[in-house]
Amino acid sequence: MIFKFIRSVSHLSRRGQRIAVLASAAVIVSGVIAYANIPSANGVIHGCYDVNTGQLRVIDAELEEKCNLYAEAGLNWNQTGPQGPAGPQGPQGPQGPQGAQGLSGPPGPTGPSGAQGPAGPQGPPGIGVRAMVFVNGDGTLLRCFNAATGASTPATCGFTARRGSPNTSGFYSIDFGFQVNTRFFSTAVINLNGAVTINLETDTTFTGSPNKILVLTRNAPDGVGTDRPFSITVY
Repeated sequence: MIFKFIRSVSHLSRRGQRIAVLASAAVIVSGVIAYANIPSANGVIHGCYDVNTGQLRVIDAELEEKCNLYAEAGLNWNQTGPQGPAGPQGPQGPQGPQGAQGLSGPPGPTGPSGAQGPAGPQGPPGIGVRAMVFVNGDGTLLRCFNAATGASTPATCGFTARRGSPNTSGFYSIDFGFQVNTRFFSTAVINLNGAVTINLETDTTFTGSPNKILVLTRNAPDGVGTDRPFSITVY
């Protein structure tokens, strides 16, 4: 077609050839513009249906093209159809693999303190000094200590010391006011005049009370009783 066009205008003058080329270009551009307007900007395609022949032709409504009212019926449709209804839900897929463990979250706030519980049973007695006494040779109590009360004077510690009769030198009885015949104790004598031995007796059948300790101090050479100061520690 282009060769025919060139051949048909070759006999024209140079000015006539220019006019023919410009006119042909305008026709081509208008055709491109017309094609670009179908469908319309809103996506609707406009057509005309010939009721006699059944032919359908597409028109450009934006260029004000219209159907023949005497022989055609207007027919419009969208370039993209309306959205259809949602399909049925598909079956559940298989479970995926377990993901990686996430990061540890921050520690939560400290909860309120609970109610105080009941007091527990009394525990066994601890290991330690329960009582201490220092007795003079005449049977008087010089110093003492009572761990249960914290008292440390002879008038308040609650202990009593007694020397035997004048004919029984070196015989003493100390009453602690609590059971001592089931406890450990130790004693020491103040040696003023030579070697002295100490005999201790805590048997309740002899002392007459489980709260007492009997002390007998004797001279080492002859075994004769002698009055000497001494101390006792009860554990």
